[in-house]
Amino acid sequence: MTRRIGAFARWGASLYGLWTVVAAALAQNAAPPTLADIAASEAVATRARPDYDPLGISAGGFRLFPTLQIQSGYDDNIYNINTGKVSDGLVRVSPRLEARSNWSRHSLTLSTGGQFERYFSRSSENNDQYDVGAIGRYDVSSDLAINGSGLYARRVEQRGTLGDVIASGDRIRYDQGTVRLSATNTFGRLLLIAGGTYSTFNYLPVHLAGVSLSQDYRDRKEVTALLRGDYVIGPGIRTFVSGNFNDQNYRQPLAGVDQDSTGFAVLGGVVFAINEFINGEVGIGYLKQYYRQPNLHDIGSFSYNARAIWNPTLLLTVTATAARTVQQSPFINQSGVLQDSLGVNVDYELLRNLILSVNEQFISNDYQDVDRKERLWITEGRARYLINRWLEAGLSINHRFQTTSNLLGREYAGTSILMSITLK
Repeated sequence: MTRRIGAFARWGASLYGLWTVVAAALAQNAAPPTLADIAASEAVATRARPDYDPLGISAGGFRLFPTLQIQSGYDDNIYNINTGKVSDGLVRVSPRLEARSNWSRHSLTLSTGGQFERYFSRSSENNDQYDVGAIGRYDVSSDLAINGSGLYARRVEQRGTLGDVIASGDRIRYDQGTVRLSATNTFGRLLLIAGGTYSTFNYLPVHLAGVSLSQDYRDRKEVTALLRGDYVIGPGIRTFVSGNFNDQNYRQPLAGVDQDSTGFAVLGGVVFAINEFINGEVGIGYLKQYYRQPNLHDIGSFSYNARAIWNPTLLLTVTATAARTVQQSPFINQSGVLQDSLGVNVDYELLRNLILSVNEQFISNDYQDVDRKERLWITEGRARYLINRWLEAGLSINHRFQTTSNLLGREYAGTSILMSITLK
């Protein structure tokens, strides 16, 4: 039975190739802005500010938007560990360049950037991250379009997160490549959505006490597909049913353990846009992940996904999110990690050019095949001061706190403060 369902999940993951092409050939591209679009555009963090938004640089059929952010600050627990805490200061430089097309038809955005961290004392924590990507839309006709995107990135696992499995070694680095396709088609009150992604993850070796440790057992290819149907009940409200399929194919086993898996998540729910002040989406359903290794247990659970935006006034935006997903385990003796993520973000426009934000996030990681649960709380306060079109200043204070139910887990608490200047 498991093998049969697993084959079905793999078939679902590969179906997107054909389905996306067919759906894209029918895609509508001239839909008017919805109430949800209006609510998002009126949110404090995303609202247009003509006096402070950068104008960009004209370059033929494109407009260039360069930015350079320089941050400096202090962290009282750079390794995110419970004993033997180490504090240090750091400088983070984040350049970015976007080229946005200004064509009358079609669109293309090219982007590249990076984040380069240097620590004052602990040079072993120095790390470089960078990416290059593109997002495009090809307008076949006035109401037919094909959408796609691609990304290549060098990433670094953040200390204390799910993938940071060697606390005293180097930062874990990996290369990620991702290609996405999606399409939407409307049949009267029925809205059909199809899409898919293909991603590769390649982990670099980690050095621990002068010894190089291979991370090749974490290398994998990931294929996902989405099929979704929405039905419009009335103005500002519609129901939906969606199916997400995934196939995880690891490059090589470690100690004879095959980590390959296939899975799906089915959700049903409602999308609502009461007015331009409040909108959201709530879905509940079931998820399942099947593992090919006999001693790795399958994961099955109730699932949910929700997001809501509330603009009680023009000066205040409250955003809430919630989701349950299956994450890939960094350990070979565990099938996966059932993760719950809850978050609330509040943005307040104190002045036209001064935005204050508070973000509270809770992450629960329930490791399968072992009695280990970790709970992480993150609280962050931010301030953005828009000086003019070309310059802004910022300040952020972050506190994180994690508990664990297992001696093999990781407990820690830490606080960081960063000041920033952004040239744009």
